[in-house]
Amino acid sequence: TGLYTSPYILRFHERMQVDGREITDQELSEVTAFVRPHAEAMADHPTEFELVSCIAFEFFARAGCDIVVLEVGMGGELDSTNVIGTPEAAVITNIGLDHTEYLGGTLEEIASAKAGIIKPGGTAVIYREAPSVEAVFEEKCRAVGARLMRADFDSLRPVRRSLEGQVFDAGG
Repeated sequence: TGLYTSPYILRFHERMQVDGREITDQELSEVTAFVRPHAEAMADHPTEFELVSCIAFEFFARAGCDIVVLEVGMGGELDSTNVIGTPEAAVITNIGLDHTEYLGGTLEEIASAKAGIIKPGGTAVIYREAPSVEAVFEEKCRAVGARLMRADFDSLRPVRRSLEGQVFDAGG
């Protein structure tokens, strides 16, 4: 199981993990050396996030991951993580006025950009939002034949929490 997160909290390496183990310095060096000539040969040079995403994808491929939890960058249609096929689930967290210079100036415009990760035949899971924002996801799911689920936080029951993480019961 791979995990790709952005940004990192303490150390760059925590962004890429397999079975809870961060990428090592040696692995990061080897994968970066492999990716570098491909990136340098591109006429349109990739962004830092695109490069890091590519390194992560190669790391996961080399590790033989069966599944990867893949956090998008700004999110949506133009995100470099969107090169994957239909995921098991596209989970979209609360929509806020973030990255407005790229994603749009309203919650609905941002939701539309983030809805770009919803793929044909897939499943989208969203937080409860304002009706106008949920309507954006409903329309995208209808357009691509995806199933829409709304997270129900009322069913969550905390089991334990610590600095290492939290465990909860999601009602089955």
